[in-house]
Amino acid sequence: MVEGHIGEKVKDVKFKDVAFVERMAEASSYSKNVIRSIKYAPVTSWEGKTVAAGTSKQVLEIAPPQRTVAETLEALLKA
Repeated sequence: MVEGHIGEKVKDVKFKDVAFVERMAEASSYSKNVIRSIKYAPVTSWEGKTVAAGTSKQVLEIAPPQRTVAETLEALLKA
């Protein structure tokens, strides 16, 4: 999707890069340990242990997705 918007091939992609969390922790007035724990949030997904089916039927009834990922990216780029 990004390549389509910038018109060239994306090189040097760093997957699983959570280095930004350390900067967030240092800049925050909240508990640095709690903020640093964010680094571990995506691990379950990286290990393939999560699925979209994990979203309950009730949540989807209350707040169903309004846009696709591509539509969200487009809206963010226009903002």
